[in-house]
Amino acid sequence: MRLSTCPFVKRTPISIDFGKGFDIMKYHDTGSRDPSEALSTWLQEVINDEVSEFRVQTGYFSAKALGLILPVLERGAQSDLLTNCLLGSNNASTLKIHVEKLYELLGMPRTNAHLGIVSFGTGLFHPKAYHIRRNDGSQAAYVGSANLTREGLALNIEAAISLDTRDGDKDTELSKIAAAIDGWFTLPARQGFTLVDQPDVIEQLAAKGILAKTPLPKQPGCGI
Repeated sequence: MRLSTCPFVKRTPISIDFGKGFDIMKYHDTGSRDPSEALSTWLQEVINDEVSEFRVQTGYFSAKALGLILPVLERGAQSDLLTNCLLGSNNASTLKIHVEKLYELLGMPRTNAHLGIVSFGTGLFHPKAYHIRRNDGSQAAYVGSANLTREGLALNIEAAISLDTRDGDKDTELSKIAAAIDGWFTLPARQGFTLVDQPDVIEQLAAKGILAKTPLPKQPGCGI
């Protein structure tokens, strides 16, 4: 039976909106070794005095990568801007002293700063998403394979997409990225999640073997 003669099929025209709200997300790939494709470049472009909120969730973390976001961390601490940081400590790979440094830079404890550590007995915490909101309400995000580490910023081969409502990407999609990060900081607490709201919590995570007290031996060919 031909589709055109089937009495049970109603053909509906397909409508594609190329006007306002059309997604124009950008693809980034550092396989070319073009530095403009790297996470570091995106951060340099979006981190400025317009940023009123900053969020990150990263599977692996190193304080050595904080230089590029230092301006927003410092302003956040001074003005109590919303700053949500969610860090993985897969196989106790995140250093205690690096978490302590971030805690200090966030100016914690303060009302609008939240820091969390995620670690599972089986499986990995593996997302990498970066989100900002500006004073005018516009949003931008970078979602891909790059961790907030020195390697992830510019050394590894990484791939990602970036979105920006100023360029026409949908506000609803950017808000989903923000909500996904914020959701970890709402009750009830999720499995594997620890809220770091006091310095003592960092000590407890190290005592439990969730955070590393000393750097772990790096495996050959392992870049995070």
